[in-house]
Amino acid sequence: MSLERVLVWPEAYPLLLKGLLEQNGAFILDALEAWPKCEVTKDAQGISTSVLPPIYYLLWLKPAEPFEQCFYQHIFEYDDTAQQYIESALQHLQQQLGGKEATSELLLSRIDQYASIGQQVSIPNELSLTALCMHLRVFKLFQQFLSLGMPLKHDDVLAIWADPDFRDVALPFIKSNLHDDPAQLAEQIAEKLRQGEDFFDLLLALSDDEVDNRLLERALLSHISQSDAKQSLCMRFIEQGAKGQITDEDGLTALIWSAKQGFANVFDALLTKERAGECDLKGNNLLHFAVRARSLDIISKALNGGVNYQQKDAEGLSPYRLAVTLELHEVVKHFEHKFGIKELSEEGKLKLIQMVHLLHALVCFMFPLQLFLIFSDSISIKTEISIVSTLVSLGAFAYALSLKRSNLYPNIKHPFALTLIRFLSPVCLILTLLLLLVILTTVLS
Repeated sequence: MSLERVLVWPEAYPLLLKGLLEQNGAFILDALEAWPKCEVTKDAQGISTSVLPPIYYLLWLKPAEPFEQCFYQHIFEYDDTAQQYIESALQHLQQQLGGKEATSELLLSRIDQYASIGQQVSIPNELSLTALCMHLRVFKLFQQFLSLGMPLKHDDVLAIWADPDFRDVALPFIKSNLHDDPAQLAEQIAEKLRQGEDFFDLLLALSDDEVDNRLLERALLSHISQSDAKQSLCMRFIEQGAKGQITDEDGLTALIWSAKQGFANVFDALLTKERAGECDLKGNNLLHFAVRARSLDIISKALNGGVNYQQKDAEGLSPYRLAVTLELHEVVKHFEHKFGIKELSEEGKLKLIQMVHLLHALVCFMFPLQLFLIFSDSISIKTEISIVSTLVSLGAFAYALSLKRSNLYPNIKHPFALTLIRFLSPVCLILTLLLLLVILTTVLS
């Protein structure tokens, strides 16, 4: 109840009710002629006084109690005798018809012959007829008013959609009866959708054959970026045509957000070959976000969809190295075992380069060492030393080649000194083999 809004029950109401109950046309016409102008007046204290069309009163049937929750404070201009007549007449009629809505339905059908209900429902008022029907829970009359063209405002539509009991009744009439700008209502609905509320069918009801794609795109991006986003609702946007191509202030698209949220179905629906290279402003691509989300399913979809697993973020980490850094062991195993992806850290790369060139240096060192030992007068087992040194050189060279050809070996330019060592290594190995051949020929001959 609001003390700032007062609803006046006109003095003519008891006569109108008597005429409707007795089907006395003279009483009805006299009451309608005496009915005050439907308007809202405000006094110096800011209290507004309203008079509404007769159908509002025939829905209430009698003034609300002083402390009943209501839009208005109800006052009546007729005396106690008339009030007692109203009470007894309505009680008798409700007992016969089985309820308040049936009583209102009968009275409204009778007044329609003298004052068109269709005209009355179209009269704008401070309290919408929709709000009153929902407050009184009158469904049949609500549907009747809608069929007669009862105008709906933004607030009416949103309130209807929030009430499942009235939603199904109103759905066929919402678009045709909408009185306010539908574009503004669509924006409000889109905002509801962004917040995760299920207003999707309402958006469809307000559209023609297709929903405005811009609204779908904005709603999808805004909703999927929420911490409590629902994958099912995101899929409904996509099914209606959303592509998830617009970006937020951080450069994230709905596709990136789907990887970040771990929404595998949304990710699968949005990913194309053309979009496999999407990344944010910091260089994180779809795999980086999938790794952080610990979603093995999305990682698989991303790799199969052509996402670059070697892309580095602002900190120089590839998706694999990011998983290693975050100690996500299951993710690391997924990269290695299912896709054969394994990368070294910068320190590990340097150690691998160092190992390869140390092996090549060993090969280069073994040839002069072999020469020295063979031509030394103090050593008698020259053949054995030659064989061992040759085997060591072969093993070191072969191992160096296998490390160099592995996927882990970094493809970077080396200093000239290291390149020279790699060049001399096979030369020394050939000379070592030739020297061994000479020794063995000499021994055997």
